[in-house]
Amino acid sequence: MNEQRKSLVKKIYQALKNGEISRGNQLMTERELAEKFGVKRSPLREALIVLETMGVIDIRGRQGIFIGEGTLETICQGLELLSFSSPVDIISQVFEVRTIFEPPAAELAAIRRTDRDIALLENELESLQNIISVRDLRESPLGSKHNAILHNLIIAATNNTVLQRIYEGISKLSQDTFTVMRTNLNFNPYQRWPDILLEEHRDLVNAIIKGDPEKAREMTLIHLENSRNRNQEAMRSTQIMLGK
Repeated sequence: MNEQRKSLVKKIYQALKNGEISRGNQLMTERELAEKFGVKRSPLREALIVLETMGVIDIRGRQGIFIGEGTLETICQGLELLSFSSPVDIISQVFEVRTIFEPPAAELAAIRRTDRDIALLENELESLQNIISVRDLRESPLGSKHNAILHNLIIAATNNTVLQRIYEGISKLSQDTFTVMRTNLNFNPYQRWPDILLEEHRDLVNAIIKGDPEKAREMTLIHLENSRNRNQEAMRSTQIMLGK
């Protein structure tokens, strides 16, 4: 995101805090916002995507744009600074945190997994495979949902409640980010790379089931690095096609 668009995010955010662009809990329309800030729809939408990704606003299709779940007063300073990043930057930061957190967690899961954990992982992997085998593009959001469930089950297999609590926030931010990208930029990982994603998850789950901690760590790192590279390149291509 260039400096002009970063400035636009900041202006919208400040105007929202000052109550200049909202009526109750609903913001002006896109057309009204574009006129107020003197910009075209394309840069305005990118700015709105950034703000929605960070939870500042909630874009509800034809219903309009609403203030996010958290009140503006409770949005921390760090979140404010992050909101000035582009969607590509946010995805990159999410993957950076996941790369630090998930490989050692998968290693621990391979050591501690129980028979119940194994059964849950196998069932979820089968569900993901069934979704992908349908080859229905409308099922892409469902694929992303089960993708998140699978990763949460891997963390649960560590049988460490503190790890699970920490990962809840990471998982939610990751899911929210991809939901915004899917809704506003038509970005769907399970439309683009279904077979690759299934294969990477199968390798990871099998390593945990077999009780191979080194392999589980390795497969998690490979999957996250590959996903980050694929997603960043796809996001850049999408933004170029949309003229951003």
